[in-house]
Amino acid sequence: MSPDVAVSLVYIAYAFAVLLTFGAVLTWVERKQAAIMSDRIGANRAYLRIPFTQVKLVWWGLFHGMADGLKLLLKEDFKPDAYDRLAYALGPWLAFAPVMLVFAVIPFGGTLDPGLLFPSLAEWFGGRTYPMQIAPLDAGLLVVFAFAGISIIGAMLAGWSSDNKFSLLGALRAGSQLISYEWWCSPSPASRSSAPCSRAGRQTTSSRCSAPCGRVRSSSPTSW
Repeated sequence: MSPDVAVSLVYIAYAFAVLLTFGAVLTWVERKQAAIMSDRIGANRAYLRIPFTQVKLVWWGLFHGMADGLKLLLKEDFKPDAYDRLAYALGPWLAFAPVMLVFAVIPFGGTLDPGLLFPSLAEWFGGRTYPMQIAPLDAGLLVVFAFAGISIIGAMLAGWSSDNKFSLLGALRAGSQLISYEWWCSPSPASRSSAPCSRAGRQTTSSRCSAPCGRVRSSSPTSW
């Protein structure tokens, strides 16, 4: 295995670990916040028991995320009588994979020098340094938009594959919402990254440079 492949695999494992951990922790935070809003105790049922003892480790319900993951992996794989086998198999992957692929172009640090971190492997790395980014691409923002759009296909396949008209209507509604959100919010950061603001030019104003997703007005009242 080459040093480049080893570093890439470490980056991928790190991204998976961080995202899955944050997902479990934020799910727990959402449950606790919902419990506080409705005057309940919240998620406190899942626990780990120490072997050969009666000691239960509840830890404020932190094990609920682990229980949800095990339930997702081990629950019964129900399939309707009439369904599209290929779409049924691709739907979850097309909904989950883009979320992970988006983080391939997001940097999570500066520059890594493995030789300094592991002196015993300095000769194997040969003095190479690596940016802390899985895929250092120049078109990173466009790749984020492209990968984010793939999840729409997963939502549509979820309704199409079940061969049920109500599921299909729900999938159409979810897909239309996702498309409308991306159509409204994507052009603003893309335009700012591709065409930086010019202070000297009269056609580009400060309001256009700093405007969030939404309506952009020019400096001339006649063009409002």
